[in-house]
Amino acid sequence: FTARVREAIAEVVEHQRDIGIDVISDGEVGKVGFSNYVLQRMSGFEGAADFMAADLADAPEIAAEAMGSVGAEHLRLPILNGPMEARESDAVQEEIADFRAALNGVSPDDAFIPAVTPGHVAFNFPNHYYGSHQEYIEAATKALAPEYKAIIDAGFNLQLDSPDAAMAWHCTVDGSDLSDPAGHLAAGIEVLNDALADVPPEKLRYHVCWGNYKGPHHKDTSLSEIVNLVLKTNAKFIYVEGANPQHEHEWEVWKQVKLPDDKALIVGVLDVVGLDVDH
Repeated sequence: FTARVREAIAEVVEHQRDIGIDVISDGEVGKVGFSNYVLQRMSGFEGAADFMAADLADAPEIAAEAMGSVGAEHLRLPILNGPMEARESDAVQEEIADFRAALNGVSPDDAFIPAVTPGHVAFNFPNHYYGSHQEYIEAATKALAPEYKAIIDAGFNLQLDSPDAAMAWHCTVDGSDLSDPAGHLAAGIEVLNDALADVPPEKLRYHVCWGNYKGPHHKDTSLSEIVNLVLKTNAKFIYVEGANPQHEHEWEVWKQVKLPDDKALIVGVLDVVGLDVDH
């Protein structure tokens, strides 16, 4: 299995090069999922909780299709029922080594490795241990910080995956203690900024999306509602997925909201979902 993962990373790197992508990733091929890989690397998680989205509640036939796939059958959103702490694991070092080998001499500064944010962990996996949502976010930051450091120290750019920045307004996980989406987003960015204060902003990408599950997305919050909070990130690069019909017009937000001189946009022009409700 380990050998096959290494081969698959090399294949996805080669494919990105072949189609002309300039700044490439390992496709997260070595992870079980972009966020629930914490099950493998962190202690404190057990069981599973149910994911709920307001738009899917309005479209049960679509929900059955979206959540009835083979992949969805294996998706687990665990519950935190103990201290979130990094296990004694070389997983991130293996991830880095496999990607470096696949790059075959290409500078890691022309590549990036994604990692989940503390905010998304606290959004996705219900807190049944810490005394408050804020304590959970802070503990998640402490647990994830060594992973961030390893990626940066290896010379790669770090993508901070934070779909919760937009999803927390219309999605919930059963048993979650998240009650204030704006406060959650602000707290998540604040702890990240503190943890990565010594990292040059140009090494950081902050990723926002409304969830790439196949649903109508007609209950999504607008970019205008979250953009000023998102811009508080220390990361230089802001990556907002905005290609589906619910959000493809929101490039106009940048006419009203000035992008700071020290920030740049990664333009999300491709989308993997259908079934969206058009405006």
